[in-house]
Amino acid sequence: MARSRREEFLYGERQGMAEVGVGPSEPESTPTDPGLGQSAESEVAMDTYGSQENTAREVIRAAQTDEDPEPGAPSLEKLTPPPPLPKETKLAEPDIVPATVRPAPPQNPPPPTPEFLTEEVRTFKPIYRSFRAQVVEVINRNTVKLDTDFNQKAQENGVVEGDYQGTDPRARLTYNVTYPNFRIDDLKTSLHFDEDKNALVTNMQLDDTTVTEYPHSFVMKLDEPLDSTIVKGNELLVADEIIPPVTEEVVLVPPAEEDNYTVLRSPNTDELGDSPRNRGTNFVTQDTLKTTDPRIKKDFEDTLVSASLASVDLNIDYSVYGNFVNFSSAEQRLKNFKSKVTNIDTYTAESSSLVAVSASGADVRKWDRKIREVKQNFTPYEKYLWENSTSFVSGSVLRDTVRYDAAWPKSGGSGTYADPYINYPVTSSQAIAWFDGQVTSASAYDAANRNSVKNLLPQFVREDSGNDDFIKFAGMIGEFYDNIWTYIKHMDKIHDRSEGIVDRNEGFPDDLVFDVAKGLGLNVKSNKDLISLERWHLGQYLSGSTYVQYSSTPEKKIQQEIQKRLVNNLPFFLKTKGTPRALQSVINCYGIPSTILRVREFGGPDVKGKTGQFLIQRKFDRALVLSGSQYVTTKWPKITTRPNTVQLRFAGANSGSGLHNRYLLEAQESSSNTFKWGILLRDNGSVDSRGSVDFVLSGSNGFLSASVTDFPIYDTQFSSVMLTRKSSSGAELTTDRSNQSIDYTLFAKRYDAGRSKIIIESSASMTITGSTYNTSFHSGSNKLYIGGLANASGKSGYTKFTGSMMEFRMWKTALSESKFDNHVGAPNAFNGNHASASFTDLITRFSFNDNKDLSSDKNIPDVSGDTSYTETGSAVGFVNNSFTNIEEEHKLLVPNLGPNRLMSSKIRIEDSKLLNNLNPKKKVEQSSFDLAPVDSNKVGVYFAPSDVINEDIIRSVADLNFDKYIGDPRDQFKQRYRGLKKVAESYWQKYTSPNNFWDYMRLIKYYDNSIFDLARKFMPARANSTFGIVIEPNIFERSKEVLYTSMSFDNMSFRGNIDLTQYAVENLFSASAEYKTFNGTIGYDSNHSQSFDSDIFQKPSLYKLESIDNLGNYGGTYLTASVTRGGPNYIFGEGVQPFVSESRLSEHNQDLLKFYTSSLSVSIANGFGATFKLDGKYQYSSSFTGSRHDAKYDQYSNLANLFYEGCLQTIDTTPDGFSPVETTDTKQTRLVVQEPGKSRLKTER
Repeated sequence: MARSRREEFLYGERQGMAEVGVGPSEPESTPTDPGLGQSAESEVAMDTYGSQENTAREVIRAAQTDEDPEPGAPSLEKLTPPPPLPKETKLAEPDIVPATVRPAPPQNPPPPTPEFLTEEVRTFKPIYRSFRAQVVEVINRNTVKLDTDFNQKAQENGVVEGDYQGTDPRARLTYNVTYPNFRIDDLKTSLHFDEDKNALVTNMQLDDTTVTEYPHSFVMKLDEPLDSTIVKGNELLVADEIIPPVTEEVVLVPPAEEDNYTVLRSPNTDELGDSPRNRGTNFVTQDTLKTTDPRIKKDFEDTLVSASLASVDLNIDYSVYGNFVNFSSAEQRLKNFKSKVTNIDTYTAESSSLVAVSASGADVRKWDRKIREVKQNFTPYEKYLWENSTSFVSGSVLRDTVRYDAAWPKSGGSGTYADPYINYPVTSSQAIAWFDGQVTSASAYDAANRNSVKNLLPQFVREDSGNDDFIKFAGMIGEFYDNIWTYIKHMDKIHDRSEGIVDRNEGFPDDLVFDVAKGLGLNVKSNKDLISLERWHLGQYLSGSTYVQYSSTPEKKIQQEIQKRLVNNLPFFLKTKGTPRALQSVINCYGIPSTILRVREFGGPDVKGKTGQFLIQRKFDRALVLSGSQYVTTKWPKITTRPNTVQLRFAGANSGSGLHNRYLLEAQESSSNTFKWGILLRDNGSVDSRGSVDFVLSGSNGFLSASVTDFPIYDTQFSSVMLTRKSSSGAELTTDRSNQSIDYTLFAKRYDAGRSKIIIESSASMTITGSTYNTSFHSGSNKLYIGGLANASGKSGYTKFTGSMMEFRMWKTALSESKFDNHVGAPNAFNGNHASASFTDLITRFSFNDNKDLSSDKNIPDVSGDTSYTETGSAVGFVNNSFTNIEEEHKLLVPNLGPNRLMSSKIRIEDSKLLNNLNPKKKVEQSSFDLAPVDSNKVGVYFAPSDVINEDIIRSVADLNFDKYIGDPRDQFKQRYRGLKKVAESYWQKYTSPNNFWDYMRLIKYYDNSIFDLARKFMPARANSTFGIVIEPNIFERSKEVLYTSMSFDNMSFRGNIDLTQYAVENLFSASAEYKTFNGTIGYDSNHSQSFDSDIFQKPSLYKLESIDNLGNYGGTYLTASVTRGGPNYIFGEGVQPFVSESRLSEHNQDLLKFYTSSLSVSIANGFGATFKLDGKYQYSSSFTGSRHDAKYDQYSNLANLFYEGCLQTIDTTPDGFSPVETTDTKQTRLVVQEPGKSRLKTER
């Protein structure tokens, strides 16, 4: 029957008392301690759990009162009671009185009476051992299998009899599991919760049973139980500890009390546009300012000095009398001008007659002065008649498109300062005829003008000839008021934003542009303040000792025209302020081409699953127009093989009714003019512009074709076509053989600038195996006809091409579709399948970007990079310049240069998805830009000479990833990156001479640099902008700094000869050798009976990866080979490949190497075998050896500081010389919303 633990102990005591014989006749043993009343043996037997004064009953009593045992004593729950004593054992023990009747001990008890044992007493001391076993197998979550049990351990500890069952076989067993080869410090993964609560992960396993859907769930075993405050649904972060945490003590020093004083802020240099500079000029005399040129001097005196206080000339169309004649007489004003011209003719004749007369200089100057006085007194209308040339233009009077021949007739000149107009004399027939016609029109206008002062006079006054002087005087009064009337009439023109492109009289006057702009809030500036006065006012500049024409239009007029454009487009600038459109519009107003100055934006994230970044720009190109009777012929080249890619870009035109089947490209046998293959356009027979693009091969069974159907080929819009050829296995073709299985694929695509994407794309393919059709493509000395020859050998019903042709290319390799897509969006891009493909793989390229007369110069140049093979085209049937201008949008892939690469679109279009059901506690929405970096705020509007080169590089390499070429650790001590250098060298091969930097600088000096001041006004405030002229390296010139050089070693071994005959009479030694030769046969089978090819040992061992070996024996064997690790590829072009057997040994790290006597010792030491001991050491020796693991911290100062030397900052090491940690006291305030008043916000303490 079951008994409690207390009852078991009491029962044992009672039995012991019954078995032990205790009486007065027995002698009593002497205690070892005078203070104790029992023998030493009893003490050992009874004092089981602590001091010598405790008995079993007292221990039980202490356990019942929940008192802790003495320090060092094991608990009752974990200890095993001693085994029962043998029956023959006798214990000497004092009398034990039952607890219920035991009297209280006397105050001074007498000393005990000694008792003597009558027989031998044997005592046993219990032995306690920890039970330790190794887990052999885990059966389930609650059961494990061990390598030993309790009985075995009990026998090892010396059990006398019986099976060992432990303290309480029915009690729950508690145990700890330890891992002999595991250290807690090796665990690095932990769970991080809020409030800095962490849990260390000891094991992790994927659970795809509970959660069957991906990504399933993970079950983690922790080192310690989770904190009780952590509940289901709390967010956590799983992180690995990379470096140990660093804790530093920071002492906060309160700020010292200082007196109140005002501190001036340091200058904000970021807000300064240009650095302040002295733009003053030196004082000059009037004669120096007027120049030494007599003509320029006269012009300055007549227009600037004498007319310095003149009013602004209004934009009046003087060809219509109603624009400037209201109170005066048009006829009388016309006659006044004729009178002045007569005086000029008279004075000119007088001056000319004195030219040959000596000492007549004063008289000549007198007549010249009179001529100048007459011209200075010209009214604005008379200046118009004298300085302008007009002709009659028919049109609509209602629409104000009629232009009259209103100016005095001219006999010559172009109207510029260098070549002014020459007026006919008054007596000439041209002047007489013109004047008579104008007088008739003027008198008719005066008669109908009801506001004329003359018409307002009484009729008798007008009809009396004696009043002629009065009527003239009235006309003078009317002309005076006409001037006032015109200024009042033009006051509303200040707000007229007409461009005045056709008629400069439209809009407000040019002289008022600065004031009008300022009134609208636009402060326009002039960057021409330091140019010479003659260039500003007349367009002349001093070249050597004479003045020549700098510009037909003076700088003053040019600037006024630019500023007027800015004012007229100001509403658009304000609507688009802070965007690239506003900045690009400002550039357009200055007339600067976008190819020279553009808005540059940088940055942009790479989103997984989407293509790279693009650069979108407008380009001006040309195309060749074919009208159905012209074509361009060239050779069908063969370099190892025929070209495996043919590209065209065309825009078909529908030239009439009926079917319009046309050749786009045709290949014919040159000797017989027989059709071999071609790319054809086939009409669908409907009235729309759609049809099919066919690739046609000629063979023994007629024509075989692959077709791209329902494609818009006749709508005059450009489309791109590509034909590729490759093996059916997907490999590149290295030879031209008819018995091969070849795939021919035809692609047709179109790019839409409105949506900046490819909107139409289609493809068709066919596979031909061992046929004459393959022979038609690669055999013979064929010719290509771009536009088609269209003779009888081809398909019937097809004619030559009608439309425009923009690009034609032939490639050695089969171009991938992704590269073709970049060519569709950017027609001038010519990137290939690898970084140097634009040079090595592009055989022929006709860009048709030319501007010449093909009737005299029929040559179409080959603009491909590799000049080792060039084949020009020949234009046939052209009678004039058939090149046309085209402006279109180009969308180019840009290389991945890092965070500051060029891009054109900073707008992020989010693409998000829900990972799970909506949850109020955690985020379940994933955005495509969640992990994308913040865009760069760098913006550039500047001239850069490297722009042209960078743009060509972008078109050559497209989305090249520079990370593959700049991360090689072997370049640490090199001045350049070897991989990038290799790519750059392949690109620079096409250049025969460097670009002229100074030609670019001379070009941009003609542009007005005030554009940068204006562009800064429309730049976003947060943008990091760059303006002006920037000299920067091109894309391939990536800077690299070598922080320190590698160690160098001196070879201290020397070699030389010692003449021993100088030291000994006879030779001290002699040497002999034997040279053996062997003959045999080398074969490739086991008997060496089969021989290799005859030339196997004659082929060179060098080979090239990713290229065709045109000069060697390998051809295209290694064309598609590449290196995934350890590149770049060019270092593998070696005769004998290097073999690395093991890693380099570390200079600092060491591993412990143990030495064992046998393999059995190694197994036992690693935990195998039944005789394994935890602390046993089976190696007889050990030593340290160089480790193959090296962090190379000594080569990187940041790693050395981080791991070993420390990163301590002191006041002596900080850049500013202040304490590493500074604190600032701030007022604890907050902003709260209040009722509307002065402000919706108020500040509270």
